[in-house]
Amino acid sequence: PWRYLKPLSSLLVGVLPDTVIVVTTSLLLLEARRVARGQSLKWQGVMTVVLTAVVYTASVIPLTVYVFTEPYLGRGKAKFFRFSMKFLNINNVSNIFIYSLTVRSFRDFMLSRIRGAMTKEAIHNRRL
Repeated sequence: PWRYLKPLSSLLVGVLPDTVIVVTTSLLLLEARRVARGQSLKWQGVMTVVLTAVVYTASVIPLTVYVFTEPYLGRGKAKFFRFSMKFLNINNVSNIFIYSLTVRSFRDFMLSRIRGAMTKEAIHNRRL
């Protein structure tokens, strides 16, 4: 039974969530386009969702490929698995950049925190 359950579980865990994200993001873009025709639309939120979905989908592709090809991989199985797992981190790391790029209030907050930290560090270094 595992011979049949493994591909099915791989499909449910690996492909289905990604498909849902791609479909819902596409529907969001279609709705945003429809709404934008008649009135002004804040593209900031739409772009944030789209970029986050694109980066997430791109980051899980290697792991999805690994799950389906794992029985056929030879000696490079461990290296490809490590690469796939490390590639998932792109999603986590990219979020701060996506939000900084698309959400002005987040960008302003980050700049104020950086300036505040730099000022405190400069004051501390002068005391030394």
